[in-house]
Amino acid sequence: MTYENRKNQRIKKRKIRNIIIISIFSLLLAKSAYGIIAKTPKTTLPKEEDYIISTKALGVMIKDEKVYDIEGNIELNPLIEEGKRVSLGFEIGKVNIVGDIRSLSEELDELNKAVNQLTEKANESKLFISDKETLESSQEVLMREIQRKINEKDYASIGDLKNQILANDEKLSDVSLENTLLSQSLESLTKKRDTIIDEINNSSTSYYTQQSGVISFAIDGYENIYIPKEFENYTYDKIQIPESKMKSGTTEKEDKLKNKYKIINNFNWQLAIKIDNIENVGSYELGDTINLKIADNDRELVGRIIAINESNGKAVFIVEFNSYLFDYYNQRFSTIEILLKKQDAYLIPTKSIVDNNGQKGVYIKEFNGIVRFKPIEILGEKDDYTFVSKGDANRYIKLNTENQVRTISLYDEILINPWNFDEGDILN
Repeated sequence: MTYENRKNQRIKKRKIRNIIIISIFSLLLAKSAYGIIAKTPKTTLPKEEDYIISTKALGVMIKDEKVYDIEGNIELNPLIEEGKRVSLGFEIGKVNIVGDIRSLSEELDELNKAVNQLTEKANESKLFISDKETLESSQEVLMREIQRKINEKDYASIGDLKNQILANDEKLSDVSLENTLLSQSLESLTKKRDTIIDEINNSSTSYYTQQSGVISFAIDGYENIYIPKEFENYTYDKIQIPESKMKSGTTEKEDKLKNKYKIINNFNWQLAIKIDNIENVGSYELGDTINLKIADNDRELVGRIIAINESNGKAVFIVEFNSYLFDYYNQRFSTIEILLKKQDAYLIPTKSIVDNNGQKGVYIKEFNGIVRFKPIEILGEKDDYTFVSKGDANRYIKLNTENQVRTISLYDEILINPWNFDEGDILN
């Protein structure tokens, strides 16, 4: 082997040795960094949230509602609002009872124009009255002048005086005739106008509410079917909910009809709930309160059960309410969520839960940095989180044994990566 070959081999071995050393160092550095990162405590605080167990059912709104007919097309009172409460005797609007009210209005407009024109002419005729008085005075003067000429036997100028008197008489006749015709026309038109005004005023009738309550023009046709009486007849088989009414959602909204309206008693209303399996809703009894939600509305309603109609393992609950009708007045068929159980709870990440000798719990970081295990009582799950019990007033929960132990509090810092720690570890 030549010197050059030996030299190249030494260089190659040196390079391989350097690569191995660098690789080992990099692995050690990466492992150390991973250990530091893994050992970095990540914590979170429990979140307060109600733990709810519920079941779904279909329900039918029962309301004390009365439908009223309107004869003709009504012009609604601009103050009226759909779904708002109205008092007894509130004017809903006016309905025209004369077929061609427009022609009467047009005729009235023409009469008003004619009356106005004649009134202006009548004002001008006052000047004619003054002219008449002047002519009459002139006639008296001319008559006296003729009398004087006759007495003096001066007959030469009597003919001219007679012609002046005849001319004045003709003028007086014209003035009197025009004034007479004008007064007659004005009087006739005024009477005709008053007659049409009376006819128009009597051509509409007002509609007033006959009871107080929530007013609505949304008529669904079930107002006389689901009525608030004889609740024992609302059995599972008798309550039929059309599938078409549930396709587009949970609320039932019909087109508004301008020839009908209804008034709904806003003090009490009921809900008939169809229960497919009576065992799924627990042990409710007559008179119990029940918590529920009506779909499309997050409000939690509290009602009183006034009837329970059981048949073949199924049932219908009739629940009565005395508030919030304004939010549901236009609904008939709805999906109901019955809240069977509601409990104050904490929500924590599921991945933070560990098993410590058969007991579920979490590691928390105490204020002094020491890692401690705290047992929990699991209630249920929600996505990547778990509901756990708050315990009693002193945070005690009962485990499988009779012993009570303290569980987590609202301010405990829960380790999210508990697998990297042991109880008793001291964290920075």
